[in-house]
Amino acid sequence: TTLTVNAPPGTFNPLAGDDVSVWVNASSQHDSLKYSRSKARVIVNQKYDLAITGQNSKVGDISTAVYFYMNLTNRGNGQDNVRFDIPAMYGWIKPTVTPNTMTIDPGDGNMTPFTVKITIPSNAVSTEPYTFTLYANSSKSVGTYDYQTLTVNVNQVYNVKVEPQPGYSTINTDAYPGIIINWPVRIMNTGNGEDDFNIFVNAS
Repeated sequence: TTLTVNAPPGTFNPLAGDDVSVWVNASSQHDSLKYSRSKARVIVNQKYDLAITGQNSKVGDISTAVYFYMNLTNRGNGQDNVRFDIPAMYGWIKPTVTPNTMTIDPGDGNMTPFTVKITIPSNAVSTEPYTFTLYANSSKSVGTYDYQTLTVNVNQVYNVKVEPQPGYSTINTDAYPGIIINWPVRIMNTGNGEDDFNIFVNAS
C-alpha cells in the first residue's frame, strides 16, 4: 500500500518549511480493538523565482547620468538574498545599482524598489542606442536569476569646425593681384551624430 500526499499548488501560497502531518490507520475488520497507526510528515521545500520590472529605456545628454527606477519581486515561496550585477561597456563607467544587494520576502505584491545609474560619457554618439543587461542573482540558489535589458539613447549635439587642411596655413603670402588662390580646407563634424552642412564664403 502506498500513501500519496500532494503538496498544495502555488495558488495556496505554501511557504518553505510549511508542513502537514498525516496519520495512516489500520484496524481489523473482525476485531476493532486491533489497530495500528503511523505518522507521515510532508515539509514544503523552497522554490526560487525572481522577477525584475520597471523602466527599460532612457534618453540623456553626454556627460550626464540617467536613472532607471526598477522593482524586484520574489515569486518563490521563501525569503531570498539577491545580488545585482550589470556588466560595464567599453569606454563607459561601470553602472551602479542601489542597493546592490537585498533580502526580499516572497509575495507577488511585495515589490522591492532599486535604482540603476548609468553615466553617459562625453564621446557617446547619438546614431545608435547603447544596451546594458541587468541581472538579479539569487545568493541561495545558484542558477536562479532574472535579467532585463536597459537601453540608453543619447541626445544629439551639433557642432562644426572649419580649418585648413594639414600643411596649409590660414595666411597666404602669395596673393598677387589678378591670380587665383586655392585654399584647401576641411570641414569637420565635431558633434556626436550625422549632420548636413551649408558651405558659404564671406570676406572682411
